[in-house]
Amino acid sequence: MRLRRCLVALPLLLTACGQQAAPESSGGGPQSALGFTVHAGAVQFPSDTSDWVPENVGLLALVPANGCVTGLGTFANGARNVAANWVGTENCTKLLLQPTPSSSGGSPVVDGPDPALPSGNALPSNGAVGWTDGSVIAAGTHFRRRGTDGITTLGALEGYRKSTAMVRTGDRLVAVGTGYPAKDKIRPMVWLSDDAGASSRWAELPQPAEEDPVDGPHTLAADGDNLLAANYSGRQVKLWSSTDRGKTWTFSKTPDLPPDTTINGIQRVGGEWMLFGRAQGARQPNVPVVLRGDPAKAWRLDDRDRLGDGGITAGTVDKAGKAILLGEKSETDTDGKRTRYCATVLVQDGPGWDRGELGCIASPPRTITTLEDGRVLIAGNQDLWLR
Repeated sequence: MRLRRCLVALPLLLTACGQQAAPESSGGGPQSALGFTVHAGAVQFPSDTSDWVPENVGLLALVPANGCVTGLGTFANGARNVAANWVGTENCTKLLLQPTPSSSGGSPVVDGPDPALPSGNALPSNGAVGWTDGSVIAAGTHFRRRGTDGITTLGALEGYRKSTAMVRTGDRLVAVGTGYPAKDKIRPMVWLSDDAGASSRWAELPQPAEEDPVDGPHTLAADGDNLLAANYSGRQVKLWSSTDRGKTWTFSKTPDLPPDTTINGIQRVGGEWMLFGRAQGARQPNVPVVLRGDPAKAWRLDDRDRLGDGGITAGTVDKAGKAILLGEKSETDTDGKRTRYCATVLVQDGPGWDRGELGCIASPPRTITTLEDGRVLIAGNQDLWLR
């Protein structure tokens, strides 16, 4: 089914879902669509005590590395959620936990600054990038590297801090998040490392003096020397942009977005920035939000009806420079009492979008990336898709 894109800035009618019971696997299970071949059951499940985990537990991020990916997320061992990593096998058609966490090991995942993880544990999932030697470097309160020799703890991110996203621009690591440079003082922050995470320097990100202090950015993207960061949600999402690899920053805001908008990611497509996410409110299903443009110019919203139902959870750009977005929608199950969750994929096709349905399953995919060889990988807590 082909959807043509109409770029307008319209307010959308949006609603928020209440809490739902654990979804059932239904609707025929995972499906192939738009050239994406499903590999059902190919992801090692992130629990050894249950066949269901909440949507904030499990595989949360994918970093291309060594011909496949390193997966980052959490594992529910019955007592707590612990950091976990996945590695790809069999030409990237399987993702297996390595090592498999257990109730007797692993580091707890907590809100706020996390302790340095000793060698042998997993990288955290709040920001990671591939490095030139095939290793993966992540940022928490410390930079940490996962390589063939296991996990190595590198330098600390200076200051009392909570980093939430990181990119690599040339040989520089740029992490963003929230810092507390003084008691009762919260500020958006950036950390820069020019020595692969061995050390860092930090600075406060700008914000209007008349506004109350705000949490730092939630997501960050790089395009050469150009960077764009955004906070998580709001009717006007706060933005921070840099044209010199994070040395200096400019603050701005998006135009008015639909109520209760959440921004899940940023990517560079066709010479402009694309922010994507979802909006929700007043007990109606999530609807997609795709915003395109540039802080120094103008922004425009893709027409919600042209995108179809369901919020956007993740995105990537393929080797041809086309945007591919991963979505999730909810439906009332056949008994009319339970909500089921269905995955969708949107592939940019000229001025429009092609939309595919990936099936209604208990653990819809939430991550997508483009591999080093150009293939695109979609993965959830149980299944994966390759194209």
